[in-house]
Amino acid sequence: MERCVRAKNDLPIYYYTNNSLHKSCISVCIKAGNLYEKDDELGIAHFLEHIIFRNINKALNYDMKQRLDKMGAYFNGCTFNEFVEIKIIAAKKHFRECAEIISKVFEPIDVDPEHIDLERKRIKSEIREDDEKSSIDYMGRKIVWKGTNLSKCIAGNSETLDKIDGERLRKYAHETLTPDNVFIYVTGAASKEEINLLADYVGAYNLFASNEIKENMAPVPAKFFKRDAVVKIKKDDYCEVRYSFDFDSTKYSKEYIDLIYEILFDGECSKVYDELSEKTGIVYSYSSVIDIYNNIGTISFSYEVKKKHLLLSIEKIMNILYNLKLGLEDELLYVLPNYVDNAEMILDEPERLGWIMSYEAHILNYKFNSIEARMKRYSSITKEDLVSAMNEIFVKDNLVMNVKCKKKNSFSPEEIKGIVNQYL
Repeated sequence: MERCVRAKNDLPIYYYTNNSLHKSCISVCIKAGNLYEKDDELGIAHFLEHIIFRNINKALNYDMKQRLDKMGAYFNGCTFNEFVEIKIIAAKKHFRECAEIISKVFEPIDVDPEHIDLERKRIKSEIREDDEKSSIDYMGRKIVWKGTNLSKCIAGNSETLDKIDGERLRKYAHETLTPDNVFIYVTGAASKEEINLLADYVGAYNLFASNEIKENMAPVPAKFFKRDAVVKIKKDDYCEVRYSFDFDSTKYSKEYIDLIYEILFDGECSKVYDELSEKTGIVYSYSSVIDIYNNIGTISFSYEVKKKHLLLSIEKIMNILYNLKLGLEDELLYVLPNYVDNAEMILDEPERLGWIMSYEAHILNYKFNSIEARMKRYSSITKEDLVSAMNEIFVKDNLVMNVKCKKKNSFSPEEIKGIVNQYL
């Protein structure tokens, strides 16, 4: 079960530990990202993530990498739309040293200007190499999240990055790394004494008390829930299609969406895989994503397909959704075990446990304090609940479709929309 201590500066440290395991995982979770950024500072949370590692290295007399390698530790960070996670993992005998290192996330930013410039160049290279703007997912997000920063790249762009200097990073870190905005999550092996040591390390920092509560509420685009099956076609060398459906996350929490996702995309009996790959062979693989905030969210998926099979694939997807809305048979029996029967297996995986508890219990604010409590949230959902959810989610007013094809006029939006109208 999750427990919590607070450092002297009031920063919360949650821990869900098991000393029979052989490794420890400590995560610092910062409520930041383009969800909370202003237009002229896009990418600053991601920039800060990069700079924090340089700052820690300097605080450790430029010996950080050597110390990590001597422990065989993993130390990394990742920026999402709504939060930044910085995580260290190592054998449990190294917990104390890991606690010392990761606590330096809270060191005041003191990075030399040339190192800030170097990190800016690295981020620009990251943006260039990812080539996100050419992807169908980026094309879809620009429409789905139009008019909001959620339509934009987490890493920012050259224009905004050039405006972010050391002083701005220091100010942003000071205002962002606060007890109201940051928490630590510990999983794996750690004694109460070691948790208290971590609290002492973290509590040594005098953190700004902002009293600002970031609630993970997405800005609602003007066309959200009022799409009428938007279809956009773009010329490209490959033929791809992307579907995105809006949903109301105040009504349908992540458990509903996870189970719908599993029925469609995951497991041996998943509908999309079975129909598009196993039965017809027109698609080998697909990507699917859930974006969920505390008020709204989207479930999206995309795949590449031959041009001659595009309309057939769309018709098959629409037919799958149509039939699911009519009712479920044994589908729930196929997807629940992953969340119910296998729930306790999560306790054997510190990284996964830490992610679930950090994200679901504290970013999405579901407030459960154990895997058993989470399991009950899934097991309480019935077939009728899911059918009701799918009838509300899989409708034209929630749908945005993006198509990329070698010849833009190969298909018309009206032709594709005509297929949609037959089923939704």
